[in-house]
Amino acid sequence: ILRTSGQDWKITKLRDAFMSEVIEGEMNVDTMDWRPCVLYVNGEYYGLYEVRENIDEYYMQAHHGADPDNVDIIKGNWIILSGDKNAYKALLDYVKANDLRNEKAYQHVLSLIDEESLMDWIIAETFFNNLDSGNKKFWCERTQGAQWRWAFFDLDWAMFPTTYTLNILKNDLLDPEGHGQQNIFNSSLQVELMQNPDFEKTFIERYAHHLNTTFATDRMLGILDDMTAQITLEMPRQIARWQGPSSLSAWENNVAALRRITSEKRARMQVILQETFNLSAARMHELFPEDY
Repeated sequence: ILRTSGQDWKITKLRDAFMSEVIEGEMNVDTMDWRPCVLYVNGEYYGLYEVRENIDEYYMQAHHGADPDNVDIIKGNWIILSGDKNAYKALLDYVKANDLRNEKAYQHVLSLIDEESLMDWIIAETFFNNLDSGNKKFWCERTQGAQWRWAFFDLDWAMFPTTYTLNILKNDLLDPEGHGQQNIFNSSLQVELMQNPDFEKTFIERYAHHLNTTFATDRMLGILDDMTAQITLEMPRQIARWQGPSSLSAWENNVAALRRITSEKRARMQVILQETFNLSAARMHELFPEDY
């Protein structure tokens, strides 16, 4: 598909794609590959766009070998993109009816979901402070033993200068009242799973692992700098065509702001993780021996 970079088209033109590129190949979630391109329509210049993968049933076929005619794909709150909602509704009904601190109930839920995929989706959404976390996709092949997986996309509202320090781990994704805009999106699966000490411990350790590897500051800045270099020469023509951003220097300032946020985010997220789970100084040293 072709994207204009969504709400970020007049700011950096990189925000959503940058965050996907950071986690691609590092986290157990589905992502949309990215390639910048120039669009002409009947010979008329239409500016800088991006070619992205579309996370649909054919994506599942290409990346996971799934039968495209036999998958359930759900977006947000019960928007059915493929198949139906019956299996996922049954999962949520079970979660609501059972105490997941009970080992049998806990293991039953784990048999139905890709545990690492759910954890990584929560980690990615909260690390990047995606304020539109309700725009989510999750899917499962309709075969015996298949598990629900999560996709990571639509980061146009993430990593903004005014919001990147907020604790949306505790106050959004793990809010029992719901998550996303106006808390209207169901959070019961992750909220109830987090009541199980084993799940919570594994989640904390997985978050720390990604903070030490996937979200290493130098690694992320290298990705951002490389992506910036790929579109820099085209930005003057893009700006002249659409007046967005207002000038090349404005765009450079916007990218610099994203770069600054990226350089600060890992340290801020360590504090959020400690506050959310009330981690001791000794535990923080175990998780981040080079920082604490």
